Amino acid sequence: MKYAKKRRPRIGKALHRIGKDGNPVKERHINVLLLRAQCPICYSESRRHSKRVRRLFEIGLSCETDLMVHHGMYYCPTCNKHFPICPETIAPKHSGYTARVIRAAIDLVESGSTYAKAAETMYKKYFVDVSHASIHEWKLAKDTKALETCGA
Repeated sequence: MKYAKKRRPRIGKALHRIGKDGNPVKERHINVLLLRAQCPICYSESRRHSKRVRRLFEIGLSCETDLMVHHGMYYCPTCNKHFPICPETIAPKHSGYTARVIRAAIDLVESGSTYAKAAETMYKKYFVDVSHASIHEWKLAKDTKALETCGA
């Protein structure tokens, strides 16, 4: 008699759950785990000692979407520091939104929408609840980065 193997959900598949307001929420999982990584301080090779999951709000086409990024925490024995490796291309540091959400919100403002109208459009079109103040901060940060690169 053969025994059935327990199946774990594959990374990359979308799982659905019911959110707090009763609406469905899609969960997408991304795996960016590495066994070894380079220390950002002393550039020596470091080993992963634990795993973390970072939850981000992502653009959804049919319902709210959460992006669960599985990344590692690393320890450098040379400089005695712990550090995470989570790609900046997915989301900026300390942000709860993906880079796609930020770009879409800034594009709405640059196309002529007000900040409040852009926040409303983000919720109606992409199912992402963003405050108009967050969009304003993202736009200011983009403008100051543009000024810094121009040399002003």
